[in-house]
Amino acid sequence: MDTKPSENNNNNNAENLSPDKGKPAKRRRPLWLRLIKWVVVTALALVVLVLSVVGLAVWILTPKKLTPIVERVATEYLDADVSIGRVELTYWSTFPQLNVRVDSLSIVSHSLHGISNADRMRLPGNADSLLSFVSLQGKVNIPQLMLMKVELEDIILDRPEVNIVCLNDSVSNFDILPPSEEEADSTAMPDISFNRFSLPGGLKAAYFNAADTTDMKVEIVPSNLATVGNSSYTLTTGGDARLKIAGVALPPSVDFKFDGKIVWRSHQPYALGIENFDIGIGPLNGIVDTELDFTDDMEVKTFDVKISDVSVADVINWLPKEYVSSLKGMKTDLKVSMAMRLTAPYAVSDDALPSFDFSIEMPDGSLSFQQMVLTAFGLDVSGHVNGRNIDGSTINIKRLLAVGKSIGFKFSGSVSKLLSDPVVKGEFKGGVGFGRLPSALMDKLPFTLKGKLVMDAHLDVRQSYFDRLNFHKLKIDGEATLTDFYMLMNDTTGDIYARNATLKFGSSSSFTTKRGRQVDSLLTVSLKVDTASYMMDGLGLTGSDMHLGLGVSNKAASADTAVVIPMGLDISASRLRYVDMSDSSSVMLRSPKVGAVITRYKDSNKRPMMMTRISADRIRYRSSAGRVTLREPLVRLRLYPSARPRMNNRLGAIFDSITAAHPSLRADSVYTLARREHALQRRKNRAANASRPRARHDSTDLLDFRADKETRSLLLWWNASGRITAKRGRILTPYYPLRNVVRNVDISFDMDSLVIKDTKLKAGRSSLTVNGVISNYTNAMLRKRAAMNLRLSLTGDTIDINQLVNASFYGAAYAEKLAEGASAVKMGDDVSDDALEQQVENSAADSVAGPLLVPMNFDADLNMSSKVVLYEGLTLHDFRGVAMMHEGAIKLTDLGANTDAGRVNLNALYSAPTKNEMTLGMGLVLTNFYIEKFNKLFPTVDSILPALNTISGRINAEMVATTDIFPNMDMNLGSLSALLTIKGDSLVVIDPDTYKTISKWLMFKNKNRNMIDSISAQIAIENNQLEIYPFIFNFDRYKLGVMGNNDMAMNLNYHVSVLKSPIPFKFGINIKGTIDDMKIRLGGAKVKENMVVERVQLVDTTRINLVKEMDRVFRRGVRNARLRSLNARGRNHGDRLRMDADVPGDTISAADSALFIKEGLLPPPPPTPEESKEKKSK
Repeated sequence: MDTKPSENNNNNNAENLSPDKGKPAKRRRPLWLRLIKWVVVTALALVVLVLSVVGLAVWILTPKKLTPIVERVATEYLDADVSIGRVELTYWSTFPQLNVRVDSLSIVSHSLHGISNADRMRLPGNADSLLSFVSLQGKVNIPQLMLMKVELEDIILDRPEVNIVCLNDSVSNFDILPPSEEEADSTAMPDISFNRFSLPGGLKAAYFNAADTTDMKVEIVPSNLATVGNSSYTLTTGGDARLKIAGVALPPSVDFKFDGKIVWRSHQPYALGIENFDIGIGPLNGIVDTELDFTDDMEVKTFDVKISDVSVADVINWLPKEYVSSLKGMKTDLKVSMAMRLTAPYAVSDDALPSFDFSIEMPDGSLSFQQMVLTAFGLDVSGHVNGRNIDGSTINIKRLLAVGKSIGFKFSGSVSKLLSDPVVKGEFKGGVGFGRLPSALMDKLPFTLKGKLVMDAHLDVRQSYFDRLNFHKLKIDGEATLTDFYMLMNDTTGDIYARNATLKFGSSSSFTTKRGRQVDSLLTVSLKVDTASYMMDGLGLTGSDMHLGLGVSNKAASADTAVVIPMGLDISASRLRYVDMSDSSSVMLRSPKVGAVITRYKDSNKRPMMMTRISADRIRYRSSAGRVTLREPLVRLRLYPSARPRMNNRLGAIFDSITAAHPSLRADSVYTLARREHALQRRKNRAANASRPRARHDSTDLLDFRADKETRSLLLWWNASGRITAKRGRILTPYYPLRNVVRNVDISFDMDSLVIKDTKLKAGRSSLTVNGVISNYTNAMLRKRAAMNLRLSLTGDTIDINQLVNASFYGAAYAEKLAEGASAVKMGDDVSDDALEQQVENSAADSVAGPLLVPMNFDADLNMSSKVVLYEGLTLHDFRGVAMMHEGAIKLTDLGANTDAGRVNLNALYSAPTKNEMTLGMGLVLTNFYIEKFNKLFPTVDSILPALNTISGRINAEMVATTDIFPNMDMNLGSLSALLTIKGDSLVVIDPDTYKTISKWLMFKNKNRNMIDSISAQIAIENNQLEIYPFIFNFDRYKLGVMGNNDMAMNLNYHVSVLKSPIPFKFGINIKGTIDDMKIRLGGAKVKENMVVERVQLVDTTRINLVKEMDRVFRRGVRNARLRSLNARGRNHGDRLRMDADVPGDTISAADSALFIKEGLLPPPPPTPEESKEKKSK
């Protein structure tokens, strides 16, 4: 058996045995265990020692011994009488806390003993009484006291009464502490803290200030709602002041509570801490943690308050009625939680505001007020307030929700830069039903709203962007929809309606140009409206299927507001209609389209240029003045500002001189100064010329083209050019009662001229092609007497002068009737074009021709030609001529045409600046013309020369005349001066039946040939007298000479000389009297052969002179030169024969008389009495 292992074990054991005792040695504990052991033992010894000392002190200091000691020390230390009923310390029963109880304490101040009797009379009777209470008890935590910390717990103050009385700022009853002295002992004070504090019996406090007579009493009583562990009280105020919090006067009775821990640390003797302090006022309850430092001045180191689950309804019910009277009837279950935390120490004496973080949270709840009912309302807001820089504060709206019958929206975002330039960023979704908004709100509005608005938008905006220089910086993306919107003004002066309108806006749009260039970062707005109407102050606008688009650059470079920001606009609609109820005018557009682009003018960054394109399928304008219709119009417009305003030479010189003297001034400022200087010079000139006679101007001699103030500003400072085209147009107006139609309208324009190209015009039965230029209309719109110029070429197929002239007369008469108060033609939308045309025609038929006035400020040069011209009963072919208008006159030059009746050539001057200054001068040449047509062409000549009605055939005639015109457009025959030459061959003089009778009586050779071989006569009219110069013509076997005169009343004085006849001697026939009472007698022949040869050739010369005179008057103007009357009798008054004077041979002999009796030309004389008796006897 192997025994080695056993031996080894034995050896080991032997080695562990103590050499002296033979027993095993005890093992030593580690050092750290021994240290812990001695620390614990020492601490326990100290605790036992402290407890023993405290217990011994409490056992020795019984209430009977302790009470007088405390009372004596307090009285000696304070400037007051201190009375204490009992002071008791309890330790073992409240171990490990030391309980202190003080009963019946009273402090009577001595600080008012030195005042005068007068001052004493101003104070209350109990002014010396400062403080009293029934009992005060609390607990001192002994373990904390061993750590040099005084922790007071469960402090209970029963029924304290505080009475504070102030005589002035330096004398009061609470000034009872002795002056402070420096302490030699630098032993650190222990930290002191208060855990709980309660007033089971309430508190009474009074404050009186003799300086301002403030008298206030406060009473705090325990609340019936107090719960275990919380101290809750009711605050009751009295006296002549009410308790205010944040400027709001609280009710006389206020429930409040406070409970928490107050901490004072010895190493910070001027610091005071409040931890987990539960404060409640009425329905408000919060937890406050703060740290205050009173070292130099009161400074709030930290401040943290949390208010949770406050009922909004309870707050409203708790506040005084005068503050919440407007919220009467509000019902809500909303609750609010708020928190605030100071982010930097705040000194109360600092002018700056505190800096803090805050949050407001309102869980979803309901709210109803009047007609507004919110089924859900919620709020979650946080932010930071920078007290030293309010502009650096921020507000973060995490969630703002409101859902109800009238409104519903949700918003989340942030607000910054609150004072300098508020910035709003966020997302908005919501809508509003206008018809269900609160009546309190709607009653304050001047209109009634109905409809619904829904909006979804992303915002990044600031206040400074909402102006004309920065609006392009707005960053708004979203959409707004308006449905069944209706707004009615309360005074029924207007309304707005939109069935469905959608507004889309964005700031990140882009597009590609036709040249392939990418244009991005655009601020765009688009509006789509299916049906809308607007009526306000008599102005109405309706439309359907309307679209509007707007885009503007939104890049960072756009921040320079001194440069032009490119912009684009596009507008289209299915139909638009504008109505002005004040004058019953309206404009209707079918399928209008508007495109506009604003860019920089040439290389200038500060001068904008707008290019616009406007088109429509149809445009119709209606007013009391007429109707205008255009089909497929197209307007292209280019608009840009002028470097300097338009002005006349004198004003321009003043402008240039001021610019040279002050080159830094802006153009508009220079223009204002120039106008003032120009006005001053004009006033001086007027004063100097006041004594000079001034021409009188009738109010009707000028067309007022002047524009209103806004248009004048545009004309002065802007340049415009463009082109207008239209497929067809129509104009119908009672001022020119014809159906006027234009086709292929092509008009180009700029600020000085308007160019018309190949535009077809049809007025009634007349059709023309118009080409030419209208110029100087800008000056005419800026200055009263500036003339508008027309240079037109009128080429026509047919021109009906009768119709055109009658339309002008009827239009003038219609205007005259309106001025006299007559009713206007109804031009309403309910009247069709055909019915309206009939009304216009009826109005024209009822009108009496009125004065056709020629405006002084209208210059025209019309080059006219037409294949066919209708005038009176004539049809003119190959019509050519020039019509000019200048300063109240119309001049017709070389108007010529061929007719079936002969050739016509006319020169005329019609002057009519006013209705009392109307004159006419004319020179007419007729070649190979039917005399019957001549009578129809000039019916006035027919009334003066009725004998012309007995002649027929072709004649050559020249006529010159001047006359005044009555306002009814009749000639003033009293002013008529005229010369007429008539030449003709083979003229039929008498109708065939009459001719047969006379041919037998006068023994004509050819009794079938009723014709004059030739005639050449001259006629003069002047001073109401018509004179026929002597002329001779052959008629069958007779040669006759005729001369004579008559006045306009047809008192005749004519002589017919029979120079050749079957009778072998010459004789004359004298005709006097009227047509109804004519006396004819025979006499000698007065017309001699040489008289016709010697007659003055007046007509041709006078016509040439008259044309020159008309040209002179036209060029100088009717105000400066007047058309002179013709000298119709020649330069020598002896040219006119004296019809009343006898000439040699005026009587005939007895033999001649017997021959006339024999031939039957004269009746035989009556028989004598003797011859009568002889016949009877036979």
